[in-house]
Amino acid sequence: MTSSVYAPVSVTELSSMVRDANDQGRSFQVRGGGTALDIGNASDEGDPLDISGISGVIDYRPADLTISVRAGTRMAEIRDTLGEHGQELPVDVPFPAETTIGGLMACGFAGPRRLGSGTLKDLILGCEYVRGDGLVAKAGGQVVKNVSGFEIPRLLHGSWGALAVLTSINFKVTPIPKAERTLIWSIPETRDAFAIARDIRQGHPSVTAIEIERANGKQSLVVRLMGRSGALDLQVRDLVDTLGQTDAIPDAKSSAWWQDRNDRFASAGGDVQLVVRTRPRYCGEVVTEVGKRLGVAARSAISPGIGVARMQFDADAIDAANFWQQLDLSSLPGGTEAIVEFAPEEWKRGIDTWGPHVPGRELMQAVKTQFDPKGVYNPGRLFI
Repeated sequence: MTSSVYAPVSVTELSSMVRDANDQGRSFQVRGGGTALDIGNASDEGDPLDISGISGVIDYRPADLTISVRAGTRMAEIRDTLGEHGQELPVDVPFPAETTIGGLMACGFAGPRRLGSGTLKDLILGCEYVRGDGLVAKAGGQVVKNVSGFEIPRLLHGSWGALAVLTSINFKVTPIPKAERTLIWSIPETRDAFAIARDIRQGHPSVTAIEIERANGKQSLVVRLMGRSGALDLQVRDLVDTLGQTDAIPDAKSSAWWQDRNDRFASAGGDVQLVVRTRPRYCGEVVTEVGKRLGVAARSAISPGIGVARMQFDADAIDAANFWQQLDLSSLPGGTEAIVEFAPEEWKRGIDTWGPHVPGRELMQAVKTQFDPKGVYNPGRLFI
């Protein structure tokens, strides 16, 4: 049976649709740009609720370093608007022409740049949202010193649309760095790569991102530097003196390299993509052990400074029914957590992609009940 697609173009219309769903016992699967629809548990429940029509910049004050945008606004539009004044939201964004700011907030995505720039959660000033009962509410404001309702916007960051639908968000913005450089070294030995990454982080605290990339049997250490050109040149010379000569990818080419990296790991092309999170000091040990238990990953992107690894495995080589038992997270150090971010739909229908033991699941279910008492939003997709 084909589901109806609901596509509100205003907050009032969205609120009315949600109230009707409450009265009629219906539910919604919320979407923005559609770039993260494959993440989460497979679910046949709910009609599509497309909020990409609630879009546009509401208010932008370059002198105050603040911007207010509707949740359906594409990241490319926000980037262009801020770029005219030499400003940005300093976050990694896969597929910016399709990704919406509301979707990025809901997913809580943070790529390698998180090491030096933080996440959207660090930039939120306030938001407007529609709860699961259709109530329109606001929290926070649009000034940097505002603290009223500050925790609710942070709570909605990374909530996967299970609590409320964001309709607008206020952010503080930052100046675009004057220059950037990307350095890449081939480091064959895993232990060496993690040790070097740790030394770079300790010796160069201003580094924006450190990545260990693995593909086709090769391993590379990648370092991203952002700031003033003169300062970057000094850092490049220091790193080359320590690690050996490499070509520094400058400015626009550097930015393009990282955009390609983010896009490549925003889908898995039929493989199983596992996201592993642990304490940075245990990252090397955990990644190595996961590889032993699941087999050699086809591709990996590891950010040792923030303790996050994305690892892609051949779906046919892994038994979904015994996947979590085989991985056995409880025996890994550093409070290791993992989710299956992407996988073929039939493969993931047999498992909970969020893992068997989500810390604080009961507490999060209680919060879900307060925001969305009838389970209108994203039923079956999340673990609550």
